[in-house]
Amino acid sequence: MPDFRVNLFDVNLPDAGRFAQTPFREAIENACGQPLAARVKEVNGKRHRLENYAEREGCLLLNFITGQYAGPGRTEFEVASAPIGLGPNESFTYDTAALYDPEKSLVFLESSVLGMREGALAGYLKEFTNGNTNYSLSYRIDPEAAAKARRFQTITSMIIRVSMGPATESDRRAGVDTQQVFGAGYGADFIDIEMKVEPHRGRSLLPEPVRNAIDRIVNNFSDNHVTQFKLKGREHNDDEMKLIDLLSHREKRNRPLDVDPATRKIPYESRWEALLEIRREYLSYAG
Repeated sequence: MPDFRVNLFDVNLPDAGRFAQTPFREAIENACGQPLAARVKEVNGKRHRLENYAEREGCLLLNFITGQYAGPGRTEFEVASAPIGLGPNESFTYDTAALYDPEKSLVFLESSVLGMREGALAGYLKEFTNGNTNYSLSYRIDPEAAAKARRFQTITSMIIRVSMGPATESDRRAGVDTQQVFGAGYGADFIDIEMKVEPHRGRSLLPEPVRNAIDRIVNNFSDNHVTQFKLKGREHNDDEMKLIDLLSHREKRNRPLDVDPATRKIPYESRWEALLEIRREYLSYAG
């Protein structure tokens, strides 16, 4: 009974100026309206196809296949492994299930190594837009991690890692654009900024500016170049110091699901049921 793992993503639609943007739902519906062969699109060197779709509980349920030229063999415990014979136009396929919640603008996507990941999903659906649309999917950050960090009354260190690249408005709001310029001058790929105090002297970084930094960085995670954000501190004086890596607390869920003995796969209907259940669970505490 393998684990069916799911990551949660916010759907982002960057501004394209005067060009019209295709809503995410419309791109999905455009793909659904195409015949099977027209749904095959190559993204990052792999061929993907929307294979199955349905609408339930106000959400769009999707199942994608990813074609692979090379694949596994087969064996019995008593005999040597052997290749699986495929025709010249056939491929190995790997499934990836997804759920799109239009109201929350959230994607619940099966975690897959060989299937479709978030970048491929965004690139695939771009193929069904007017061409001026560029979607991106950013990990939904666990709100509990940020809430715990905001409650710190004593903060002994704050570490921010910034990758190089053209500074965005979010970088400027977060106050990390000057660090980008400094690092770029040395040809760096990223720069670490660490601010700390001596904990044994009972000192703390000023909590209010740190909380402002949490709001600016975490709430605009998808638009800035901050790739790591760690805080060490405590809420009460008698608590032990805790280290929280805010950006690594990505929302993810998992469920054990049965493998169908005939197909040797987890049926996409079972994956969809798990996605709907995970969404209901998430909404019950996140609102």
